Amino acid sequence: MKNKNFIIVLTAAISIALTFVIFFMLKTPDIGSVICANVGKDFSVILDSNPTTGYSWQLAEPLDENLLKLIKSNFIPPDTDLVGAPGQEEWAFQALRKGKTTISFHYLRPWENDVPPVQIKSFIVISK
Repeated sequence: MKNKNFIIVLTAAISIALTFVIFFMLKTPDIGSVICANVGKDFSVILDSNPTTGYSWQLAEPLDENLLKLIKSNFIPPDTDLVGAPGQEEWAFQALRKGKTTISFHYLRPWENDVPPVQIKSFIVISK
C-alpha cells in the first residue's frame, strides 16, 4: 500500500513539474542570442516555422528605425514533398548606424485575438 501511494504521489509530482517546464519553455523569451552587424550591411534571422498550422512569426514590437531597417521577410519551404512539413522564415534587416537594440518576435496565429504567442524569440543586435 505504501509503494502504491508513493507511486501515485511521484507520478503527480512529475506531471506537475513537466507542466511547469513546458509552460516556462513556451512563455519565456529566448533572449540568449546576440547578433553583431556591420553598419550598411544586411543580416538575417532564420526562425523555424510551419504556416500549415496557421502560425507565423510577427515582430513583437516596432523596430528602432534609427538603427535597423526591415528589408524583407519570406518563408523558406522545406526540402521535402511531405504535406505539413515545417520550413523556416527568413527576416532580413539592415543596420543603419552604430548602436544596440533588440528585435523580438512572437510565433502566433495572427487572427487569434487575446491569445498569447506560443513562442517568443528575442535577439540583441549590436551594430558597428
